[in-house]
Amino acid sequence: MDIRLKMWQTVKDNFSLKGLAMVVVILFPSILLTLFPPIDYAPVSSSLTLTVLENVGRIAVIAILLFSARSFDRRLDIWFVLASIFAALYYAGWFRYFFTGQTHELLYRPLFAVPVPLAVFPVLALAFLAIWTRNIALALALLIMAVGHIPSSFSIYREVA
Repeated sequence: MDIRLKMWQTVKDNFSLKGLAMVVVILFPSILLTLFPPIDYAPVSSSLTLTVLENVGRIAVIAILLFSARSFDRRLDIWFVLASIFAALYYAGWFRYFFTGQTHELLYRPLFAVPVPLAVFPVLALAFLAIWTRNIALALALLIMAVGHIPSSFSIYREVA
């Protein structure tokens, strides 16, 4: 069998529509943010190391979600429920941003006493998703993303608050 055909078959067999749905759920607000940036946006600086970790982790998380079809063959349980709750809290933070002023500070201000909620809530949602799917690669990629994303968000919050 041709190597390209084998590769295509592997991609096809492992592509996950459920994983794609998870990627869309997590990325949709960020896509909207590019269309509706903060009304008071001013460039802020972030550590190059944190930015690289965040982006490498983000790309890995997306790739793993997209190509982990077998990971989603599980019954719904408490871990999935917790992932859903934190995804809903993440959306609550975005709702606050889009419907109460669209200021830069709203992207980082605490919500329900949770600091930088738009960094913390998606990480927790994905962490519980990794537990639910028992996907160690997803957990490791998420850890890399979180090590960059959360401290970077705290740093920006201190600048804009």
